[in-house]
Amino acid sequence: MKNYVWIFGLLISASSCVAPRAITNSGKVTPKGNWVVATNQTYNIATAPAGKVASALDINLENLTNGSLDTVSLAQSNAVATDWQKVGEALIANNFDPIGGGFEFAVRYGIAERFDVGFKRVGRAKAIDIQFQFLGSLGNVDDFTESVTGKWYGSIGLQYSSQDLSLPFWAKPLTTKLEYDFSRKDILIPLIFSYGLGNEESIGAISFGLSYNYTNMRYSTTPFTYARIQDVNGVVTALNTAAITETKNISSFGAFANMKIGYRRFYFLPALSVYYQNYGTLQNFVGESFQMKGLTIVPSLGLRLRLGKSKA
Repeated sequence: MKNYVWIFGLLISASSCVAPRAITNSGKVTPKGNWVVATNQTYNIATAPAGKVASALDINLENLTNGSLDTVSLAQSNAVATDWQKVGEALIANNFDPIGGGFEFAVRYGIAERFDVGFKRVGRAKAIDIQFQFLGSLGNVDDFTESVTGKWYGSIGLQYSSQDLSLPFWAKPLTTKLEYDFSRKDILIPLIFSYGLGNEESIGAISFGLSYNYTNMRYSTTPFTYARIQDVNGVVTALNTAAITETKNISSFGAFANMKIGYRRFYFLPALSVYYQNYGTLQNFVGESFQMKGLTIVPSLGLRLRLGKSKA
């Protein structure tokens, strides 16, 4: 049972490193002078890291924590190296694309006609963004200048986010061994179209679109001794992990859909985004390389409050 504890910890502690890639906005920007405050519960389900986590289910924590204390046989040292390889790949894969969820807080403001800006925070990640509306009317729900109650809207956004990652709590027993730095920066560009329900989306909207996400990942590790072996002549050799300093640039391509359901000021927001990415070749703790690519599913549920008056 204890071999599975750190896996459970990995899954529930990933909330601290979920990247803000849920898209909950419609194609209509926040009207000039209006505010929007929102909360979302966002989940990140990544297929490639899930495979790495699953492959590490048989890890023996005692081998990892005590492997360097005693002299072991070559076979035993190979077993310890295999465990470090698995935990390293699981940890690195999880930081590249975490499995878990996070609570998101967001605020937006209409700075000008056709433009709004926003700030959001989810776990350790902070994000700022700007959105430009190129299609549709610009009023709010109090403006009845148009006779049509259903409208098409379109916009394009630009979001920048960053976060520094630390060891999750499941890895605390390995603190004396693991020393690494991990940082992530993302640029997200969503193209959003929506069909408004009611006057100026007074009842809500159905939104969909495509997105591109650029990720810059930097991580480094400090070498440590994971085992000591003794040959037939009695010579003891220390086996060390690799010193890794690596930067990866990753492009993700996605599609999304969301709904805004409510009336005038309060809205319920279910959303779903799906991304595909090829992470390329990465290095684990013992210096061997591995590859990852796959889908990431980002569902979210949220609430939104609009504050502001008519432009009239």
